Order: sequence, then structure tokens, then C-alpha cells
Amino acid sequence: MKKSISTLQEALLYLLQGLWYTETTLIQEFKEYSNHLSSPQVKSAVLQYIDNADTNLLRLERVFNHLTTEPVPRKNEVIVAMMRETRDLLTATTDEHLRDILMIGCVQYINAYKEASYKAACLFIVEMELDGASDIIQHIWQSEHQTCQAFASLSIHEFNKANGS
Repeated sequence: MKKSISTLQEALLYLLQGLWYTETTLIQEFKEYSNHLSSPQVKSAVLQYIDNADTNLLRLERVFNHLTTEPVPRKNEVIVAMMRETRDLLTATTDEHLRDILMIGCVQYINAYKEASYKAACLFIVEMELDGASDIIQHIWQSEHQTCQAFASLSIHEFNKANGS
């Protein structure tokens, strides 16, 4: 990080720029990863997650507008590492069903990171009393939380398939 952060708004912008990078990277990478999935349910859930990321970008653009700044992505090293881990796991796994289960886990890791980041952004925005932006970020955060629950259920379903339940 080259620039020092001295205000809450600068911290918020730093966080939002990382989230912008996260969403754009997720869209690109997960489109490729979805081609390697065998379960129609897992593939559908991943494609829905990509659609949600695209919607999140539109919402983030509105938040940047509230802050009167352009949405400039900032390379997010956490996401770079998580995406590398996902790619490595998927390419090394020879069993199709296990690959589907591992993909669910990777989505859950990334989603947990995003959910925590959006929660922090929401707290920053509330503290700054940016009501319009607060509503947008809260909506994204709630969507990420619902995604967490959906992938947890999907995980149970896929494990049960493996065990013949």
C-alpha cells in the first residue's frame, strides 16, 4: 500500500476498491471454474453467484457515486490467494464429485471474506451517515449472507449424495 490512510472515508474507499476487484475477479475466474463442475445444482449455484457479483458491481458503482469518486479497482491480495487456491484445488482433483464439493468450500471461503468486508463497509458508511450508500451496502451484505446459507445447504446436499443418503 503506497498511500497512507488517515480518514474513515479513505479507509472506506480502500475497502470498496478491494471489493470492486474481488467482484470483477470472481466473475472472470468462476466462469472458467464452472466449466469443470459436474453437478447441475453446484454449477447453477456458482453461475447464480457470478450473476450476484455482477449485480454487486452495479450496486458498488452507486456507492462510489454517493462518495463522488470513480470505482477504481485495487488489487486484493487476499482474493488473489483464494482464487489461486481454488484453481489449484480444482485442477488437482480428479474425482468429479469431490471437485464439486471442493468448489462449494472455496465459494464459502470467498463468500465469508466478502460478507465480512461488506459488513465493515456498512459500519463505516453508517458512521459517516451516508444513508443512501448505507442502504445499498446493507442490501449487498444481506445478499452475501443469504448466499452463505444457500451454499451451506448445498454442501450438505452434495455430501449426502456422496454418502448415498
